[in-house]
Amino acid sequence: MTVLLSVDSVIAGYGDHRVLKGASIEVHSGGICGLIGPNGAGKTTLFRAIMGLIPSEGEIALGGSPLRGLLPLARRQAGVSYVPQERNVFPNLGVEENLEVAYRSLASQGGASFDSRREYVYGAFPRLAQRRLQLAGSMSGGEQRTLAIAIGLMHEPRVLLLDEPTTGLSPLVVHLLMNTIRELNASRGVTIVIVEQNIISLSRIVGDLFVLKDGVCRCLEAGTQTLATQKIWEYL
Repeated sequence: MTVLLSVDSVIAGYGDHRVLKGASIEVHSGGICGLIGPNGAGKTTLFRAIMGLIPSEGEIALGGSPLRGLLPLARRQAGVSYVPQERNVFPNLGVEENLEVAYRSLASQGGASFDSRREYVYGAFPRLAQRRLQLAGSMSGGEQRTLAIAIGLMHEPRVLLLDEPTTGLSPLVVHLLMNTIRELNASRGVTIVIVEQNIISLSRIVGDLFVLKDGVCRCLEAGTQTLATQKIWEYL
C-alpha cells in the first residue's frame, strides 16, 4: 500500500521538556491508523507537530512532499485536517453556519464550492442535515463530535487526524461514533489517523496500530482484531 503520511524521527516538546524523542509512523492511503499510549505519552503532541503547531525536528511528509517549514494554514491547504480533542465547534452558531465558517477559513485555496462540500458532509452525516439550523451548543456531546469531524472534512483533506473523539461519551454513543468513522473511511475513502483511549473500540476499526511510549512509536505486531481479547497493558 502507498504511504500517504510519513513521520520520521520527530523530536518535539514544550520548552526544555522533550515529549517526542524520535517518533515515527507511516499512514497508508485509504486506511485507518490507530495511535495509543499512556496518558501524557505525547499523542496530542505528535498531532500538533504534524500540523506545525509546535516546533519539531525530524521529517514529516504528505504524499512524499515535505511539510517542514510550512505554517499550519499551509499544511491544512496541503491536505492535513486536525480535529482536536475539545469540541471544536462554535456553540452559538448553527450547524450550517459552523460548516460555512470552516469552509470560508480556507476558501482562498479554491477547489470545490461551499454548496458541494456542504452536501458532501450532509451525505456522510445525514443527522447533521436534519439539524442544519440547530445551534451547535444545544446538541448532544456525540452530535457535537460528529459536527467537529464534519468541519474537518470541509476542505477535502487527504488525511484526517482525530484526537480522542469519544472522550466523555456514553458507551452507546462511542459505538455509534466509531461505526460512523469506519463508514466514513469505507464509503468515502478518507484516510484517518485516530488517537483513542478506548482501545477495544479502536481495535475493531483500524488497520494499523501504533503505540507511543517513552517518546517513540512502534507498530504492534499482533493483528488488531486479536488485541481486543488480549491484555492491552502488555503493549503499554
